[in-house]
Amino acid sequence: MNNSKATDEEGYQVELFKHGFYSLVSYLVDLFNHVVREGFPPAWSHHIIHPIHKSGSSSNPDNYRMIMVGHTFLKLYAIVLHRKLSNDLNHKQHRARGQVCFRLAHKTIDHIFTLCAVI
Repeated sequence: MNNSKATDEEGYQVELFKHGFYSLVSYLVDLFNHVVREGFPPAWSHHIIHPIHKSGSSSNPDNYRMIMVGHTFLKLYAIVLHRKLSNDLNHKQHRARGQVCFRLAHKTIDHIFTLCAVI
């Protein structure tokens, strides 16, 4: 998660979690365990869409790109869950060596390059 990004709907920023991680870790563990048992809080499914003007006429909707700002807790939960699942899958060797999707230090473009070279 990158610093200096927009705040979520409740005003949380990534920096809060990065700088206060050790103080917040026990609360986050409790929160994430609650999410596993009970499901996501409704507020986590709300997103804010910010149109960003690229260039050209501001009256033309095609001249905007959309940035969607989701809940910071949901982003953090997704990162934690992804790392946990990835580590377990890699440790138990349940993932094919050639699979690059959602793996750190693996890029799809490497496989595209290989395919182009072979074909």
